Amino acid sequence: MMLPIEQINEPMTSVAVPTLSRLMGNDEAYRKAYLRMLEKIALITMPGVGLLITTADWIVAIVLGPKWTEVATLLAVLGIVGLIQPISNTTGWLFVTQGRTKEMFKLAMIGGPITMASIVVGLPWGAKGVAISYVTVQLLKTHIVYWWVGRKGPVKTVDFYRIIGTFGLASACGIISSLAYRYWEQPSNPFVGIFSCSLIMAGTMLLGLVIFPYGRQALRDVVQSVALLRKVASATT
Repeated sequence: MMLPIEQINEPMTSVAVPTLSRLMGNDEAYRKAYLRMLEKIALITMPGVGLLITTADWIVAIVLGPKWTEVATLLAVLGIVGLIQPISNTTGWLFVTQGRTKEMFKLAMIGGPITMASIVVGLPWGAKGVAISYVTVQLLKTHIVYWWVGRKGPVKTVDFYRIIGTFGLASACGIISSLAYRYWEQPSNPFVGIFSCSLIMAGTMLLGLVIFPYGRQALRDVVQSVALLRKVASATT
């Protein structure tokens, strides 16, 4: 579940940290730059993880084979926290660029044992129990992290919830629509099913973002960014 998320977060971190570091001292520019990057991450990862949740059984069957079908349930459960994990990972950018690494260390020292405890608590119920316990605790930890990092600096706690609320609701609509499609159509070919769910997820996500003012603003920014990149590319050639 984390592999595709890491492929997005790691290269962005190499760009985000030096960019935000240069903007320290200009609170408004710092906040806007961070939130713009956060929007792009949410736009890419949330519908992707949503698709993973709704088609977990097909994906496992294709990638790992029919003997691993029971893993699909675990993947779907873990996908719940995967929806917000990429956003939570970016809080490290704020701690580092704002010179708050001691706070980051303290938070890790608190969060680490709690995560290990959640795994131990779920053990009596097997792998599913561990997955459910882990997800529950991670969701609770996320609120603490957002509050902690938002206490200081240009980026506030409410900024995280604004993005999660907008993109999360749009992704939730996509997940529900995809599950409804699976219920009514019941496609037998997993490739066809994944492709169909991909279209449903993308279309529903786009429609959901258009409904919300903040979503429309994010989409306009994407269009402007793409146009700027094309302009730069054409100028260099």
